[in-house]
Amino acid sequence: MPPKNDRLYLTDPCLPCEARSPLDPEEGYSLAELQAMVGGYVEVVQLPNDDGLIMIVNEEGRLKGLPENWAASGIAGRRIVGPALVCRSEHVK
Repeated sequence: MPPKNDRLYLTDPCLPCEARSPLDPEEGYSLAELQAMVGGYVEVVQLPNDDGLIMIVNEEGRLKGLPENWAASGIAGRRIVGPALVCRSEHVK
């Protein structure tokens, strides 16, 4: 699980590990920005640890045949495909 701080973590199964870097939100992200990050409609996934973090994923990822995101799946405790953004709910406008 990412450390408890104010950073956002975007993980994409199509990027090498060194390209998966934390993002620093200034004023949070709009719906359009979140859609651009995950490549489509967004779905909010509640994370099992209940420490204020949520995961934003592509709602149609399975329908689009996006690759499995092993890192995000491990965090969420369920199968996640495509890009995933882990953040605090207050970072979402």
